[in-house]
Amino acid sequence: MGFNYKIKVVGNREPIWAEEISFKLYKDTVKSLYSDDNESFIIHTNKIIDKIAPNVLEQGLNIIDKLIVLLEARAVCIHPDLKLKIKCQETGKDFDYTAAIDKITRNFVDINPYKSVTVGNITIECSLIKAKDEHYFLTFDKERKYLLMLASSIDKLNIDEQEVLFKNFPINERLRIVESLPCQVVNAVIQEINLTEKKIAENKLLTVYSPFTGKLAVELPLTLDIDANIHFLKLLFTEDLGNLHTLTYNLINKSGFSGEYLDNIAPVEVYIHWAYCQQQINREQ
Repeated sequence: MGFNYKIKVVGNREPIWAEEISFKLYKDTVKSLYSDDNESFIIHTNKIIDKIAPNVLEQGLNIIDKLIVLLEARAVCIHPDLKLKIKCQETGKDFDYTAAIDKITRNFVDINPYKSVTVGNITIECSLIKAKDEHYFLTFDKERKYLLMLASSIDKLNIDEQEVLFKNFPINERLRIVESLPCQVVNAVIQEINLTEKKIAENKLLTVYSPFTGKLAVELPLTLDIDANIHFLKLLFTEDLGNLHTLTYNLINKSGFSGEYLDNIAPVEVYIHWAYCQQQINREQ
């Protein structure tokens, strides 16, 4: 695909240049929600990242940047708004709410999660949990999950002026090294990560008030919690899979498009083709 767009990520790092999401990738990710399998959903969202911004996962894309990339990709390739149905807890009534994606992302791109901790002869550079490690958190022992958080958040180790690019190691090797670190070092890094998490939580993904009562109906903070992030990301891909298949069928049979062509263009282009197709059908009637 020829169109590229720039995505600003946290910590004032270099922006990411991304390509468009294909309709096929979008459909597959929507389909993954029907299995109610969070690992499958993570795999499909990471496939999108790998396709639209090759190599950034392996280079250490963190989970907040992954959220930003998928939000921006949705705004460009699917729709600039996120349409939600929300329940007012006091009245029990549902109401529709439209969130502009640019308003969601503009509030937290200035976060700086990159920290350095020095204890004795050991210096550790850390940031946030890496997106490539997300699926490990789904099944990892809860009592030891803090070790996984450390193993995924540490970027570099410097011991006696010998620097190691820690984040490039396999997860089992990173865990082994973390477990061998002195307790004083581990506690100092955990404290720094906890401070970063509190700062991040000051930023809100969504703040919605009930039209029936005027009271707060939903408040979703930005978070490093894997389950909460998965829940929010699912909102970006919640769509009726049957409608997508019907759309594809009608464009192939009524407008003569090939399935391969439709699979390889952005969802927004598919929707535009269908709008023109409907106009043509209406004129012929």
